[in-house]
Amino acid sequence: GQECPGQKWMDESETIPLSVHGGAPLDLSPWFNNSCGIDFDGHGGRYPEKLLPHAGLRHLGEHHVPFLLPGYRLNQSDDVVADGQHISLPANSEGTTLYLLAARSGDVHSRGTIATSIGFQLADGTIQFQAFDLNGWKAGKNPDNEMGFEFLYENSQGSRAYSSAKMWIAQIPMPQGATGLVLPHDPNFHIFAATMASEPRESVLYGLSVLNDSKYGFDASNNVFRLTALRSSSRPDPEPDQGLQQFTYSLYPHAGDWRAAHTDERALGLNIPLLAVVTTPHAPEQQIPQFSLENIGAKGDLIATALKKSEDGTGFILRFYEADGQDTQARVVFDRPMRVEETDILERPMPDASLTVQGNSVTLPVGHNRIITLRFTSL
Repeated sequence: GQECPGQKWMDESETIPLSVHGGAPLDLSPWFNNSCGIDFDGHGGRYPEKLLPHAGLRHLGEHHVPFLLPGYRLNQSDDVVADGQHISLPANSEGTTLYLLAARSGDVHSRGTIATSIGFQLADGTIQFQAFDLNGWKAGKNPDNEMGFEFLYENSQGSRAYSSAKMWIAQIPMPQGATGLVLPHDPNFHIFAATMASEPRESVLYGLSVLNDSKYGFDASNNVFRLTALRSSSRPDPEPDQGLQQFTYSLYPHAGDWRAAHTDERALGLNIPLLAVVTTPHAPEQQIPQFSLENIGAKGDLIATALKKSEDGTGFILRFYEADGQDTQARVVFDRPMRVEETDILERPMPDASLTVQGNSVTLPVGHNRIITLRFTSL
C-alpha cells in the first residue's frame, strides 16, 4: 500500500512480484563464528539441525533473492555474530540494496523486533551507518522483514520446543560506491547469508485509492481496509474529535498503480475544489503573466501548488513539486520574457540553482520528491 496523509489518501494495489536484478550473493564463510544448530542464543536454544536447508544457492522471498547457504553440520560454524567485523564487497557489483538472511537472538519475546544497524564503508574511508529493525528468531512484529525460513520447532537445552524458529529477510538501502560492510558490536545480531542486488519495481495490475477531505488514519490487513473516522487518544489533544463529525470520502478504482492513475491529483481535487466567485467587472490590480509547466524529462509527475505575489512585492512566486519519487526535468514557458530565479521555500535566492533561461522559457532539473520555488518578474 501507499499513503499520503498530507493529501488524505491511501492506495492498495494488486501486484505481481518481480525478481531482484543483478543478485550477487556474498561468501560469508570466512567470518562465520557461531553454529545455529548447537547454541544459537547462548542459553542452549538452537535451530533444529535436521530441518536446516542444504548447502547451495537458494532463492527466497517474493522477490526471489539469491542467498548462498553454507550447509549446516554439527561442529561447523554457519552464521556470523556481529562483533565489529569488516567485510569487503565485490568491486564489480552494482547492487543498490543489501539483503540479509538474519535473525536476533536474546530476549526478544516481548517486543519481537529490535533495532540494530550496519555500516557501509565508502571509497574515501568514511563509514555511513544505516539503522533497521530485525525480528527475533522466535517472534517478529516488523512487517518489513519477510520470512525466509520457518521451522516447525526449535531445540532448547536438549528437548524439542514446539514454537517455530525463523530466519528473516531484511533489506537495507546501500549508498553508492560502498566498498565494504562494518558490523556493529551486537552479540544478538546473527547473519546467515547476504546478497547485494537491485530492488525491482513491482508490476501493478490494478488498485483502489481511498480519498477523503479531513481524516488522516488508514490501515489495511489482509482483505480489510479501514478509514479511522474518530480519534480517541489523549495525546497530543486531550479532547480529540468532539461533537458532530462530517467528512467526505471517495473510492477511486484504477488500472495500474497510483502513479499512473494520478491519485495524488485526484486527492488534491477533492480537498481543494475549484471555487466560483461572483464579482463585478474590474481591471486587474497587477497583470499576472501566463505560463505553462511542462515535464520534459518524461518521468515522475510535476504538480503546481501555488501561484502568488512574492512576499517582498517584487514579482510572483510559482511553486511545484515532483510527486512520484523520480528525478526529472521541468520547463516553464511564459507569455513574455521574464527574469527568473530559484529560491528556497522562504523565498530567499539560491545562488547555486541550475536554471537555463532561453527566450520565454526556463528549464531546470527536479529531484525526486523535491519542492521547487521560482520567483519571476517582468523585464
